[in-house]
Amino acid sequence: MEDQVRVLKENWIDNCDFINSNLEFNEKKKKLINFRYGESMFLFVSPERLVIEEFRKIINTIDQSDFSLAFSYCVIDEVHCVSEWGHDFRTTYLMLGNNAQKYAKTQSGREVCLIGLTATASFDVLADIERELKIKTEESTDAIISIDNTIRPELFFQLIEQTKKPANFPILEQSLKDFIGREKQRLLNDFYMNAISILQTIDIDTIRRSLEQHFRDFEIIEKEETINRLIEDTLLRIHKELNVQNSYDLMSIIFCPHITGSFGITSEANPFPRNIEVFENLI
Repeated sequence: MEDQVRVLKENWIDNCDFINSNLEFNEKKKKLINFRYGESMFLFVSPERLVIEEFRKIINTIDQSDFSLAFSYCVIDEVHCVSEWGHDFRTTYLMLGNNAQKYAKTQSGREVCLIGLTATASFDVLADIERELKIKTEESTDAIISIDNTIRPELFFQLIEQTKKPANFPILEQSLKDFIGREKQRLLNDFYMNAISILQTIDIDTIRRSLEQHFRDFEIIEKEETINRLIEDTLLRIHKELNVQNSYDLMSIIFCPHITGSFGITSEANPFPRNIEVFENLI
């Protein structure tokens, strides 16, 4: 939230603010008062804020001030979190659309318009979003779904296939799961150990080749001079914003399947460590 508000203000949109748990009580109170009287046209809050009684009263009575304020939109960032796969993440996302339309007053008296933003939405997730945001069948024709180019030049994927088969059959279902799990763990750790060597070889030339592959293979661009300009502009931005000179200036994030267990991050989080967790294999 802080980054989003900062970037907006850098672009001369200064009537915006945020409220999160990092703020002191008095600072939150001041921001809420400013919002209540129209000082902030854009307010960034967490889904948890909409289950707080005080905040509900503020947005539900926003039209009762001398300024006759009202809401136009409720924008839900990372809206894929309302999908079924995100139910164990932050459950307050589940009632987010319902709470917004129940408490946020609009000028016309109609329910506030919901805008969901995400870069991670399959067709199944979109169906989940429609259900969780209570979009009725007769309203679906009014719902606008805009799918832009989801190809990301900074992301590359590699599929590692587990081909090893157990020697003895028949085999119990749990034994088969254990066998596959152990083999996937071995492949996973092999990948992590090799990944460090690969990451250490990344430099500007590597990034250039990566960008060339992206713009030539995945973007619909016919003119060669346009591709070259995009590559050079991206490299210039990397130099300017990240100040990348060599591989030691680059950082990477490794997403792990689980916190604990053989696919876990570290033995510190695993009640039965076996020294084959991800972190132990990176150092």
